[in-house]
Amino acid sequence: IDNDLAVYLNESLHMAEEVKNKFGCALPQVIKYNEVINLRERGYSSTKMVAAREVASIIKKRAQEMLFSVDEEIGKALPQNLISKVILCGGASKIQGLPELAEIVLGRSVELGVPCIANGTKMGFTDPSCAALIGTLKILRNKLMSAGLLDPAAMTFTQRLKSWAEALVSAPATEERTTS
Repeated sequence: IDNDLAVYLNESLHMAEEVKNKFGCALPQVIKYNEVINLRERGYSSTKMVAAREVASIIKKRAQEMLFSVDEEIGKALPQNLISKVILCGGASKIQGLPELAEIVLGRSVELGVPCIANGTKMGFTDPSCAALIGTLKILRNKLMSAGLLDPAAMTFTQRLKSWAEALVSAPATEERTTS
């Protein structure tokens, strides 16, 4: 997605990622035809004004490709009727309209993954960017405990993980597009 946006904007990958994160939408049809993203007004050095709907079209095309690949891999691994729900996580899952697009492409219910520590307890934030990382670290913690390499009575790994994650993660403010 970022690479295609960088080509469209004729800007760096870094700027393309910022545009995706701040203004991205995977459903171009929900954006008014005359909506523009004025990069100069948003603090970028670029003087470009880009069509928000075109940005969304680029995002939708790449998101669909990724989702078709996911659906293909699910089909290879498991019988079609075995999975009724898909959990999206990672930074791109926060793109406006992506869960809805995923439901259409995958033909399944879709939810955003939210980081949890223990027994479904949320960590004080609902950012899906860290859901996979938290899950992976929980698996690691459990393996270390099973191997006797981690003392569950010591200052818990979970407490350290929670404070670390809360310090690192802050949900970015969604910027508004302008209509001209």
